[in-house]
Amino acid sequence: MKDLTGVWKQTGGSPADKGTYYIRQAADSAGNQNVFWFGKQTGGDGWSNVLFGTISGAGGDTIGGNWADVPDGNNRGSGTLTLKITNGGDGIEYVAGDGNYFGGRTWVRQ
Repeated sequence: MKDLTGVWKQTGGSPADKGTYYIRQAADSAGNQNVFWFGKQTGGDGWSNVLFGTISGAGGDTIGGNWADVPDGNNRGSGTLTLKITNGGDGIEYVAGDGNYFGGRTWVRQ
């Protein structure tokens, strides 16, 4: 699977859910592949969020993590997300989540 580090666009969900995500994939000392992101709403200040997650699953195609809105935006949500890595590492899709509302559904590498 391709390294996820790069700039991504959130393409699914409502227009208010669209945004740019800056993703970094990095291994920790135990060899786990971790994912960090900062996401910001396109053309607004409704939301900005961060995520910390770990890649797992058969073929390393699942990200499980925790997200939270940060003070750059107006929202104050948080929760967990399960995401699936698609298109050979050029796509990410929402699978499940809990906690406060998270509107993102699909992301593509820019």
